[in-house]
Parts: sequence; structure tokens; C-alpha cells
Amino acid sequence: MENDRRNVVLWVVVALIVMAGVAAVVVRDRTRDRELPRQMVEEPVAGRVSEGVETRSVILFFAAGNSDGLVREFREIIAGGGVAAEAKRTVIALARGPLANGAPAIPRETTVEGVFLDSEGCLYLDLGRELRAFHWGGVSGEWMTISSILRTLGASFPEIRSVRFLEEGHPMETLTGHLDLTRRLWVDDWR
Repeated sequence: MENDRRNVVLWVVVALIVMAGVAAVVVRDRTRDRELPRQMVEEPVAGRVSEGVETRSVILFFAAGNSDGLVREFREIIAGGGVAAEAKRTVIALARGPLANGAPAIPRETTVEGVFLDSEGCLYLDLGRELRAFHWGGVSGEWMTISSILRTLGASFPEIRSVRFLEEGHPMETLTGHLDLTRRLWVDDWR
């Protein structure tokens, strides 16, 4: 009877070790493609573009005030620092809202923690938790926010082919529970 009890305990321990090993492999495989680039471009953004500073034009897409569509607005941002730095300035301008027609598609409180453009043209866009904390929610609201960002980046930066959304350095699964953001989103799919 004592030997039977030992055998049962031994088999339970072996089963737990095997299950822990399988779980470790599954977690490793799931997180392997979620590893983030180490380089993030951090750069302060000026509130206004003053004379003598080199600028470039970008196209921002905002929510149309009375429909489900988007309206575009041309804006000047400070040039320089590469595509990632300019993309960061562009998303910050997008979060500040429209100067003319349209409505914000991103909460004004949204911060851009950092950006990184990899060699395949995927822009890793690391946003602060304010995006989700202050977002108004809903299917159309989530679609409007993601579409606004992707269309803005696609129209202004041909080097950006796709975008991967992060929240404070971690892959974002969804914004408000409706769109799958676990994979890169291709800019051409949102034009």
C-alpha cells in the first residue's frame, strides 16, 4: 500500500513537471513574436514651429464631425531626426486635434512614449495608457482612432508599410475590445 501511494505521488510530480515544461514552451513561443525593438526614438516636440526651423508638410486625418468618415488636414511639423522622429511628431499633432474642420479621433491626453521603424517598414508606435483611459469607446470610435492613425502615417510617410501598436512598451491587444491589435496592421488595408 505504501509503494502504491509513492507511485501515485511520483506520477503526480512527473505530470506537474511535464505540464510546467509544456506551459513554458507555449509562453515562450507566444511571446517570441511580441519582443519589442530595443531602440525607441525619444525626442521632445516643440509646441509651435518658429521661423527659421525646417518643416515638412504632413496630412492628418480626423473624424468627420457629422459622419462616419475622415477628413484630412494639412499641417507643418518640425523636420529632421528621421522617419520615426517625424512620425512621432505627426501622431502628437494628430492627438492635439484639428485646427479647422473635423473632430478629434484620438483623446487629447494621449502621449507618444516612443517610436521605432524597423527595416521592413513596420513602425512600432508606443502610446501611453491615456489613449485607452480617455477613449470614448465603441466599435466606430475604435475604428475611427485606428483608421485615423494608419491613414495619417500612410499618407505622410511612404516608408511606413505597417504599424504595430504598443501601450507603454507592451504589445496592445485591443483598444476598446473590438479590433485585434496583436499583429501589425498594414497601412494599405486602411486606405
